[in-house]
Amino acid sequence: WYTGTANAIFQNLKYMESYNAEYVIILSGDHIYKMDYQEMLDFHKTNQADVTIAAMPVPIEEAGRFGIVTTLARAKEVQKIAEPLIALGVKERDNYETVKVTAKVPVKDKDGKRVKEVVNGKKVTKYETVEKEIKKDLPSRMNARRKMIKVLYPVTEVPSTPAGRKKGTKKADIPAKIFDEYGVKYANRHGGYTRIIKIGQRKGDGAMEVVLELV
Repeated sequence: WYTGTANAIFQNLKYMESYNAEYVIILSGDHIYKMDYQEMLDFHKTNQADVTIAAMPVPIEEAGRFGIVTTLARAKEVQKIAEPLIALGVKERDNYETVKVTAKVPVKDKDGKRVKEVVNGKKVTKYETVEKEIKKDLPSRMNARRKMIKVLYPVTEVPSTPAGRKKGTKKADIPAKIFDEYGVKYANRHGGYTRIIKIGQRKGDGAMEVVLELV
C-alpha cells in the first residue's frame, strides 16, 4: 500500500522506466483537473527544468489542505512555529465544556430573507429566541488559545459570491481549527506534523525552493 504520493512514485519507478519516456506527468488519482498539461510541458521544456511543479494561490484558511511552495529558510522558520502550535492543539483538543446559551436570531423565510413584522406602526425584523450549545474553553485551553493568537495572523473569511458578502464576511477562528481539526487528526501522533520536500534552486537568487506540507 502507498504511504503518500512520493512513495507511490518510488514503488512504480521500474514500471515508469520500462517505457523509457522522456517526460512523465505525475497527478493525484483523486483529483479532477482542468489544467492544460501541454502548456505546463512547454514551460518545462523552455526552461530546461529537471522538475516542474504546478502551484496556485489559495485562500489562507484553506492553505492547510495543500503543500506550500516557499524557500528552505522560510519553511524552517514556519515549521518551528507550526509544530508547537499543532502540539498545543492535540494536547488541548478536549479541554472544553459544552454549555447551553440562548440568543435572539432573526426569523428567515424559505428564501433566506428576514421576516418583517409591524410594531407600533413600523416594519421591523422579527426575532426569535433559540437555545444552542457552544464550546467553552477550560483554563488550559484558553491559555493555549492566547498563545496561538500571539503568533497567528488574523484571517478574514469573505464569501466568494457578491450576494451577502458584506454580512457574510467574518473573522476566522484559527485556534478553533487547530483544536477541532488538526488536534483530532494528529491525536495519536507525537510531533512530526509537517515535512519539507526540496524541489530545486530558484532562478535568480539560487535560493533552495521547497514544498512545506502537513503529513
